[in-house]
Formats: sequence, structure tokens, C-alpha cells
Amino acid sequence: MTFSELDHILDSIWDSVELGATLSKHPFRRAVLATFDGMSPQIRTVILRYSNRDRRCIQIYSDIRSTKIQEISEHPKISLLFYDQQESIQIRLNGTATVETGGSHLKSIWTGLPIENKINYATPARPGSQADDPVSAFPVIDNHIPDYAFKNFSVITLVVDHIDWLRLGVAGHYRAKFNFRNNGFTGGWVVP
Repeated sequence: MTFSELDHILDSIWDSVELGATLSKHPFRRAVLATFDGMSPQIRTVILRYSNRDRRCIQIYSDIRSTKIQEISEHPKISLLFYDQQESIQIRLNGTATVETGGSHLKSIWTGLPIENKINYATPARPGSQADDPVSAFPVIDNHIPDYAFKNFSVITLVVDHIDWLRLGVAGHYRAKFNFRNNGFTGGWVVP
């Protein structure tokens, strides 16, 4: 990769994020989500589910009862961190998040989820609640997910307005930043 073409880097960022949303073994399939709880940053690993460069949006799924949902509702500015160890590339995407629940759009997503994903939304207690043991949090399910599980399902959409790209290298690091302005991203080189 040549480092002189910022447009090429921006395209490669979106290519990688889009592949992460579709390929389970891609290094960008998992990202670190950072939110703010009013006192301190909160981070956790999430699974990338959807990406659309034209709308500059990224989507992940969450249990509506999760603390990250409350944090996003109070502080909608969030960040996603991706890292490709083989390529030594780190990408941070910052922007504003919204949370969607219910409705026909989410129902169509829900219908397509495998049962092993849906079971995570069928826990009787909210995520982070005290449990007697590791398996007591899950209801006994014989290939049937209770109807209430869908009510716990939500989609978090991040609309990206800032991208920070970093490539680590033995001979030196390269870093670029991109900001969304006037219907497009503009980029520039910064000191790593």
C-alpha cells in the first residue's frame, strides 16, 4: 500500500469494515466499543453486523437492557476501535449513535438470526445482573425462543463523522485523520 494517497486509504478503511460485517473470520468482525457512563469511559468487545459507506453507518446488536444502551441514550457520542494484527492497522471510528427497537425492520433482522444468537436475548434478567452460576442466566430452551426475547433485541447504529487510521511499522508509523464535512470525508496526515 502506498501511503501517499489518502483517498485510497479511506476506501481501504471502508472496504475492511464492510468485510468485517460480512466475513466471520475477518479481523474487523470484532471491534471495541467505547461509551461514556457520565463518570468514566466504558469499553467492551462487540460484533460488527452491518456497514454502509454511502450512509457512513456501522451497526451492532445489543440487548436493550444492557448498560451500554443507557450510556448511549445519555451520551450518544461513541467510538469503535478495530485492529488488524497481520497488517498492523488500527482504525478508530467516532460519531453519534442511535438505538432502534421493535418494528418491522428489526423483526426481519431477528427472523434471520440463528437460534444460538437469539438465546442471548432470552435471559430473564438484564445483562450484568447477578447469577447463581454461569448457566442459570439462560432459560431452558428446546429449539424455541420465547416471544419476549425479541423485545430485548436492539440495533445500535453509529453514524461516522471522524476516522483515525494508524499503520504501525518497524521503519516508522503512518497516521491519517478523516473528518466528514460538506457531504464527504476530507483527510490529512498527522504525526503518529
